[in-house]
Amino acid sequence: MNTEELLKKRDIIEKYINEICKNSPIGFLIVSLEDYKIVDANETTGKIFNIPVERIKGSICYEVLHNYLVPCPIEDCPLEKIKGGIREFETIHFIGTNKDIPIHIKAVALDDKHFVIYINKQEELYKQTQEMEALHYISSLVHRSLSIEEVMHTILSAVTSHQGLGFHRAFIFLQKEDYLEGTYAVGPINIEEANKIWSEIKGKNLSLINILQQFDKRTFEEAPITKLVRSVKIPLKEEKDILIWAFLQGLILNLTYDKIPSDITFKSLDALNAKRAVIIPLRSAMGNVGILVADHAFSPEPIDEKLVRSLYAFALEATSALVNSMMFENLEEKTKALEEALKNLKESRERLLQAERLSAIGELSSQIAHEIRNPLVTIGLLATRIRKIPNLSENDLKKVEAMEKEIKRLERLLQDLLSFSSQPKPKFMPIDLKEALQDLLFFMEDEFNERSIKISTYFQENLPLCKADPNQIRHVFLNLFRNAMNVLPKGGKVEIEVAQIDDDWLQVSIRDNGPGIPEKFREKLFEPFFSTSTVGTGLGLAIANKIIKEHKGRIDYKSEEGEGTVFYIELPIYKEVKNEA
Repeated sequence: MNTEELLKKRDIIEKYINEICKNSPIGFLIVSLEDYKIVDANETTGKIFNIPVERIKGSICYEVLHNYLVPCPIEDCPLEKIKGGIREFETIHFIGTNKDIPIHIKAVALDDKHFVIYINKQEELYKQTQEMEALHYISSLVHRSLSIEEVMHTILSAVTSHQGLGFHRAFIFLQKEDYLEGTYAVGPINIEEANKIWSEIKGKNLSLINILQQFDKRTFEEAPITKLVRSVKIPLKEEKDILIWAFLQGLILNLTYDKIPSDITFKSLDALNAKRAVIIPLRSAMGNVGILVADHAFSPEPIDEKLVRSLYAFALEATSALVNSMMFENLEEKTKALEEALKNLKESRERLLQAERLSAIGELSSQIAHEIRNPLVTIGLLATRIRKIPNLSENDLKKVEAMEKEIKRLERLLQDLLSFSSQPKPKFMPIDLKEALQDLLFFMEDEFNERSIKISTYFQENLPLCKADPNQIRHVFLNLFRNAMNVLPKGGKVEIEVAQIDDDWLQVSIRDNGPGIPEKFREKLFEPFFSTSTVGTGLGLAIANKIIKEHKGRIDYKSEEGEGTVFYIELPIYKEVKNEA
């Protein structure tokens, strides 16, 4: 081969090399070891750094690679590594305005005066890494709570947040018996709401964590999108509905790409206006849980398959968190039920023990009452006869009156004992509470006047009749009035009020301005023979409580030491039963 042919072949090879260098996806720089200046560069390098090749040539290498006006740090400088005797050196630099675009750099020595830097843009790989990191991050968030509402909010927010997967809306359906039911959703109802929400997020620069920290159960429950999804409930037997079909078959569907059989219907998604959607079954080791639907309702662009894969990967983690929260909620419910059962068991045991004690007390009280009653009647008759003796001295008359007073007190005590131990079953009838209370207050007028106690009453107009035993209810109010008298000083006040509180109940309140009930005594207030007063048997409130309970009513109180006490008695309204012809 002659010299001319060799030169021609060299030109062809040089042309090929130039074409390869020009069109190579990898950029390169030839740099002088002496002054760091770039001797040559290809077109790809200009595109990577967005600088014309002619400007790159003659520039100092770190002005291009780092956009610095000072040299690279020694530990990261290809030139220094090559000068130090290393034949090859690799590193990653970040370029761009935000230093967020990675480039892979490999420096290789050419000769004693030059080295070449190969430059490979890693943007796609870096983007994938960022996506994986973002997916890992949002997956970790779903395990922040065991509250099922908060877990669902986290899942749906991660699917729709710009920091998450960036879907427009997301819906969760769960299997409940033979249905697939809409539970919760996040996102706008229409494009107007979409623009409002997205502008607010952008304006406030809200991150995913900010959104999650603003979680409010009531707002989540009452959101229009949640109300919309809860209006959708599909029977599992409707196997041709798109959601039921995907749920039963375990299908991942991208409705912007996948071909759906012609016999499949879209009724459930039509209700949500969510045809441009991805459907992901939520499945766990325990079986099918539900369906996650995420859509691009306000964009004509198809949903990228890579995004679908990311959604599926996230759904696996989300399902695990959702199942955990459902199991925890179920455990909480069973724990509460068990605690309630234990509480009822303890109360039943206490009632049983109390009933046994009361039965024994009642039997003993009845025997004592009968043993005392006969001699007490004899003493009473004797006192009456002594009072009738002519010319009885004033001193002896006072003694007889004191004796008669004590006999009456003992008779009342005996009556309380007998009432408590052998209270008959109530004989219900319609009674007028206003009339009954007015009659009792008239009967007790002398007792109140003797202690200078002022009585005030308020009766609501047109009160309905009460269903009660008149004698037993009279006994209840008699005991409550006497209790008030026993604790009130002279000149005290008792206020009585009767009102209808709803369609089924009348309420009587009896308020005094006495010393109030000390905190330490309140638990025992309705126990037999317990009294805070030196007067009386301690049976008045126990009898009242027993009678009210047998009337299917309620008795309660409020008391402030130094302020007084108010008792509330609620009794059922009498309702006439009409016989149908």
